[in-house]
Amino acid sequence: ARPILLAGEDGMALLSPKYGRILTSTKFPQSSIMQPILTDLNGDGVTDILVISQDAIWGFIVELQYFRHRNILNRIMVGLLFAGIAFAAIVNHTSSSSHPQSTTILGKRSTD
Repeated sequence: ARPILLAGEDGMALLSPKYGRILTSTKFPQSSIMQPILTDLNGDGVTDILVISQDAIWGFIVELQYFRHRNILNRIMVGLLFAGIAFAAIVNHTSSSSHPQSTTILGKRSTD
């Protein structure tokens, strides 16, 4: 679920709809002179906020990060990849050491 955006005259906050916790909050650089405008500024599908002050228009881009479980999965996958590479290197090393390397015997050349 998307977070709930609360905006006032001097700042804004994002609330978790599931737990009711404050995810983040910020103060505006200047007080807003009108109601904030909610729009998608960067086209990512998440509602961003425009704040209009006495002498500026401030844009705040909201970025959602849903990577906690994906981050753990990526770490597990990278760990398994390294374990597989290490296993292949050990198997390759032990199989090459069990077979003696061929040696070349240098003989005398005929000069006829």
